Amino acid sequence: MLPPPVDPASVTPPADPLPRLALGAAWRLRAFAHALAHGLRRVPGGPHHLAVMRRIERALQGSDAFLAHPSLSGGEDPERLLQARLRGEPLPNCESWAEVAMADVLYGSALDAALAGLSRSKDASIAEAAGLAAPAESFGRPVLRGLSADPRNRQCLQILVDRWLPSSCHAFGHPASAGSEEMTRAGIRPRAAEALGRHLAAAERELWDMGLEATDAQFMGVVAPDDYKPRRRSRRPDDK
Repeated sequence: MLPPPVDPASVTPPADPLPRLALGAAWRLRAFAHALAHGLRRVPGGPHHLAVMRRIERALQGSDAFLAHPSLSGGEDPERLLQARLRGEPLPNCESWAEVAMADVLYGSALDAALAGLSRSKDASIAEAAGLAAPAESFGRPVLRGLSADPRNRQCLQILVDRWLPSSCHAFGHPASAGSEEMTRAGIRPRAAEALGRHLAAAERELWDMGLEATDAQFMGVVAPDDYKPRRRSRRPDDK
């Protein structure tokens, strides 16, 4: 008989910041790989298909590396913890080639930035795992630029922005948590609010150049930097 899916209520996630950091990184990378894999049947063959596969492979490799962090070895089975979080906090599934590209550009770029910060961690195991998760080359930007050149596509692409930008904000952890600040002071991770601010600023400029707009923080349900006030602009975000 096949085992039932892990019930999120049946596991106790770690309370300490370090194992929570390792588990969170493992979950985000695995969830990203699952989302891309779901859309793989929509991806054109040849180089596009191979590019998505490389992104999936590297994300899974990094997820396993973070799941093997020593801080996760003393409590619940790390794989059960990860499976529970995948069930309780799923990412959107990619339902089109355009959505695979949007996930890569928004969520993938956020993960890439978060991993780059963790690769400089004073915790050797975190830094090593982040190195193993070093991302494969991003593939989505030329796809989105080509699609957004047609005004009829932009309304559909805006829906995808609003699906994926909120999820991408969580790649850096909760900006206001005490554990995040504790880990920052110890040199284990960068400050989440600063990393998130850089990601939002870059995403907003890139979306604007494609005729799209970033989602307002109040609609995303995230703690965002005070100067993040996008949405329905009449000028470029960095125009004075």
